[in-house]
Amino acid sequence: MTTKSRLQNWIISLAGSLVVFFSVVLPVQGKITIGAWKPLFKGIDHAQGSADEAEVRLQKVNALRVDLTDPDISFIATHSNGDLLGDTTRQTGSQFITSYGVQVGINAHFYSTTSDINWQADLLGLCVSEGQIVSALESYANGGRSLLITQENNARFEQTHVGSNLTGVWTAIEAWPFILENGALYAPVNPDVHPRTAVGISQNNRYLIIITIDGRQSGYSDGATLKETSHWLLRFGAYNGLNLDGGGSTHMWISDGAGGAVVLNSPSENRSVGNHLGIYAAPLPPPPYYVYADFEDGLEGPFYQTLGYSGSTTGIDEAASTAEPVSTEHAAGAWSQKLTVVDDPAISGGWLVRHLSATASRSGNTIRPTTGWVGFWAKTSAAGVEAALAIDNTNNVTADLGVRQAMPADGKWHLYQWNLENDDHWEAWHNGDGIIDTPDFTLDSIQFFGPDTNAVIYIDEVSHNSEDSLGCFEEMAGDLNEDCRTDIEDLVVFAQNWLACNDPDNSWCFAP
Repeated sequence: MTTKSRLQNWIISLAGSLVVFFSVVLPVQGKITIGAWKPLFKGIDHAQGSADEAEVRLQKVNALRVDLTDPDISFIATHSNGDLLGDTTRQTGSQFITSYGVQVGINAHFYSTTSDINWQADLLGLCVSEGQIVSALESYANGGRSLLITQENNARFEQTHVGSNLTGVWTAIEAWPFILENGALYAPVNPDVHPRTAVGISQNNRYLIIITIDGRQSGYSDGATLKETSHWLLRFGAYNGLNLDGGGSTHMWISDGAGGAVVLNSPSENRSVGNHLGIYAAPLPPPPYYVYADFEDGLEGPFYQTLGYSGSTTGIDEAASTAEPVSTEHAAGAWSQKLTVVDDPAISGGWLVRHLSATASRSGNTIRPTTGWVGFWAKTSAAGVEAALAIDNTNNVTADLGVRQAMPADGKWHLYQWNLENDDHWEAWHNGDGIIDTPDFTLDSIQFFGPDTNAVIYIDEVSHNSEDSLGCFEEMAGDLNEDCRTDIEDLVVFAQNWLACNDPDNSWCFAP
């Protein structure tokens, strides 16, 4: 073997040894994960974080970002218990959420109890709730801070003591230590690892940041030191931050929107605590585009009733008429719903199918604002069929019907939609007047009218767009009014705009 060959083999052998060394001997780098903020309520976002054992230890973190500029955000702390012993009556997180009607509740104060007043708490430090002092000012030498919030949601941290000026303070909680100051992490070394709750304020004073770090749950989340807690506050956008009562008290609860409560973190105990910081917030506005049913994977959404379920349906053989999801036809996606309407020869004068959305009750249907367009895609090869859509008003007392639209018997998909803000698109129906003048609506039914003959109708993408037309799945040549069909109405648009403008980007502008 030549010297060159021996050298090559030695290099290859060394490289292989290094691969083994680095993969076996050297420690694996740990990982910190920070999730994206997701809207939870109007003005409140939620995010999650985690650390693995190689980084520091197992940690599961939940964070809330509260927009202090949102006019629907307001704060509260646990009220005074009046003439009872102590300052407050202890509550669990779920009890606090349901009794105060807040959207968010976290544990706040350190407190003390005695065995004979176990349900009463003496709060350690300042507490103010809705402008009323629950626990009076005290002077501590342990570096504590008070979170002070005005009724206008101006928030700050301040080291309060007996004699501090509380003018304008609407909500206040006090705890220790102050673990994040002007972006500087907590310096003292404290090896104690516990579940943690902490609160911070962003550098621009716009956001209140709240975090919980789960702990005492081997294999899931071990907890954190105070310095690690200050790291997490900084990662989620805080510039100054305060450690709150933690351990078995650590919990973060939110309203479920139906009078109950849901816990976001994984508390090590379901402990009742002396004080909560609560947040009132408005629900998230509904998304502009909402799909009631797209029938994907055979799921029918609210359109699960038989065609003969409604007493308004007439002229069909109810036993033979069916509604079923199919994957052989679709306007979008891969599924649609096939309606097989079998005419009842014993009844003349045509038929009406009122295809119900759920049971047509307000409680069983999604509430949507009365703006924009509502409709669906459909196709049929049957002649003489018309389509309409009925909605119920805010109180589910009256209902209005979209004007009937003739369905071309061409076996092609067409969009049928009605403008909720255009009274010409509606007519009086069940106690209604054909005027959509309520703040919101629910979907009552899709309705089809046909002659004394059988019909097969496919429907898909039953939707509402609160801001605009439902639009087309693909651009159609000659569709000048953008209703996803080319017909005589497009000719009207053509005529009205002839020589009216010279914008080359508009298809109906023809002036030189």
